[in-house]
Amino acid sequence: MATFKSFGTSFTGNDDFKDNSSKYALTSAILQIGSILGCFFVGPVADNLGRRGGMIIGSLIIIVGVILEIATTNLDIFIVGRFLIGFGVVQVTTAAPTYTVEVAHPQFRARAGAIYNTGWNVGSIPASIILLVVSYNDADDNPSTWQIPVGIQAAFSAIVLIGCFFIPESPRFLMSKGREDEARKFLVHYHGNDDENHPIVEFTMKEMRDALAEEERQNQATYVALFTGRAMLYRMGLILAIAFFSQYAGSWLASGFTVIVNDQFGFKTAQQQLGLSIGTNILGFIFSQFGAAYVDRLGRRTMLLYGTIAYVVCWLVIILCLNSFNQDQSQHALGIFGWIMIQVFSMIYSFTWTPLNSLYPVEILPFSARAK
Repeated sequence: MATFKSFGTSFTGNDDFKDNSSKYALTSAILQIGSILGCFFVGPVADNLGRRGGMIIGSLIIIVGVILEIATTNLDIFIVGRFLIGFGVVQVTTAAPTYTVEVAHPQFRARAGAIYNTGWNVGSIPASIILLVVSYNDADDNPSTWQIPVGIQAAFSAIVLIGCFFIPESPRFLMSKGREDEARKFLVHYHGNDDENHPIVEFTMKEMRDALAEEERQNQATYVALFTGRAMLYRMGLILAIAFFSQYAGSWLASGFTVIVNDQFGFKTAQQQLGLSIGTNILGFIFSQFGAAYVDRLGRRTMLLYGTIAYVVCWLVIILCLNSFNQDQSQHALGIFGWIMIQVFSMIYSFTWTPLNSLYPVEILPFSARAK
């Protein structure tokens, strides 16, 4: 969207918004800043109002952020809207994978948790297509070109918001609030095929009772408990490492700053940029589905380890190509090869890190610490 003339004209008076690198960087990065600050509110919301409550509140915040964005031509207010979207997104994207793992049948829990995060591509593909369609009407005096795709964000959040009122609450959350009968009804209906005496029902109920009792005994329900004891410190170290490596893998550079990266390789028009984005997102979706299907077969550690080695090699090649191409832009083959390597990186990241970003932390944490 930063390639749209209408977007640049609306907020800076310059039809090429990405030329102002500081404003472009802040507008892009503020989403992540909102998510970081929102993390401190995720636990209290999801642990007290439920996993559905976290998704509902997050969706409402996103909708408010979108309204601010489309109702203004003041860049500062637009940035506030982006901040709110990031703040709301982290509420949803923390509560949702926790909910997914907690409601899934034990036999399919790992795959369900892995598939959850591949939904990013399900949203990015139509987003890229919508941007491509509206880009053909882009003009300095036509702000609807950028307002339409920005506004559509609220529609998807509204779907999540409404959908939350039609799904049951997590049985593990119900158990933690002493609502054992409701938790049992969920398990009987969804896991036991309406058989009150199904073995999986009895097994899961006992598992939840024992886990909650042990966590209460060890006083693991507070934020302080996250950093108390060798076992929890080790878990938190793993989670912080996953968070750090996933963000510094280069995925945000390849997606959040894709306009600048593609521009460096010679793809400058909005239609070129968006066409490439659609292709990248489709490849990402395909490879993330394969990754989700293989998490049990290959193992979490193996996928993360070899995936990391592979994408480091990719980025070394990309940097060399970008440097050589910038020195001599007549070397079109280098530009094309560099772009191809970005796609290879995206495929590797989608296969290895995308399915495990949300699954691995949820799997290794006890119930009381998952949302936190």
